[in-house]
Amino acid sequence: MAIVFTSEPVAKNTTTKNLDLIKAAECKLQEKSVEYTQNAEFEVLPDEGYDGMSKVNVSVDVVVPTVQASKAITITQNGPIEILPDSDYDVMEKVEATINVPTSSTYDITQAVVNLYMFTGTSVPANVVGWENLVDGRYKCQGSNIKEFTMQLPKLENGKYMFTECADLTSFTIPMPELTDGSNMFSRGALPGYNSLKTLNLDAPKLVTTTNMFGDCIRLTDVTLNIPSYTAQEGSINPIFSKCSVITNLTVNGELRAGLYLSASTNLTTDSLMSVINALVDLTGEDSKTLTLGATNLAKLSDEQKAIATNKNWILA
Repeated sequence: MAIVFTSEPVAKNTTTKNLDLIKAAECKLQEKSVEYTQNAEFEVLPDEGYDGMSKVNVSVDVVVPTVQASKAITITQNGPIEILPDSDYDVMEKVEATINVPTSSTYDITQAVVNLYMFTGTSVPANVVGWENLVDGRYKCQGSNIKEFTMQLPKLENGKYMFTECADLTSFTIPMPELTDGSNMFSRGALPGYNSLKTLNLDAPKLVTTTNMFGDCIRLTDVTLNIPSYTAQEGSINPIFSKCSVITNLTVNGELRAGLYLSASTNLTTDSLMSVINALVDLTGEDSKTLTLGATNLAKLSDEQKAIATNKNWILA
């Protein structure tokens, strides 16, 4: 670092005596302090109002970074990676990176870019992994060719549109203990025809939102609902079986606080209708709610059977 001190020039032929007189009578001198934190050449000038400097105090505080000579890392996945020096260093002189990304075609279903629509097989490919960690299943199997699904879903919470447009899926029996949103989960979606779901064992104790969950499943015949008390909210479970016209056997395990809309399911057996009625929670002392069975289904019930519902403050429509 070089420092150049600059002050106004003195006229030629000025004697020492004259200079002393000028200094005493005319020169206003400054004692100046400067501080530098980096290496460079600096010019030090007197501040405005001064003719020169009598003294310059220079403080130098140049921080010297600690350099990590070399750092070695191993990279095992694709994507951007930030490489920083170790905690005791400011900068790195060299990084040695070993790239070891697995080349086997393994796909993690929890990754946003992975969807079964990418594959053509009729069952879940063995190289699609991570189902046991899947929390958000939205659209994950939409439009795929699967005919069966046997993966475990212990953490699934959002199943919205997960199996919509799966035209060849015929049954579903996988427990979903954490599922809360099943909106349009198995619906026909934009299929030109209808899906093939026939058998359903829905084990979802935390299920709350079920709007159109099995919408247009016109081949669905056998249904078991394992829904404990008070989990389904009014207005959310009603349209769960929208346009499911051929359901024959329906078993409800648990208590229903929200009514089902079953007027389109005219093939229901009397035992199925009674399973629904027996599952209705007793609303005595509360506001009444409506169970919509339709005229065809109501005609299958005796007055005594209907009274089981009405005595619990339910309206049969």
